[in-house]
Amino acid sequence: PAGLGGIVISAETSRREAPTWGYTDGGMVYLYLVHGIVNVIGYDHELGREEAASQEVETERIWSMISQGL
Repeated sequence: PAGLGGIVISAETSRREAPTWGYTDGGMVYLYLVHGIVNVIGYDHELGREEAASQEVETERIWSMISQGL
């Protein structure tokens, strides 16, 4: 759907943060992409424990779909 929002990923930040998280530069970009997708579709960091656990399952599902294409 049009108008959901946008995702901006900084290559510089991805390169800088990748070693901290144990990812390649490209892997970090994918991580930021998944994070952006779940935020654009409405997931919220400030939820309670139960809601956060449910969102984590969905995030893992999206990450799995994207990373299979790597």
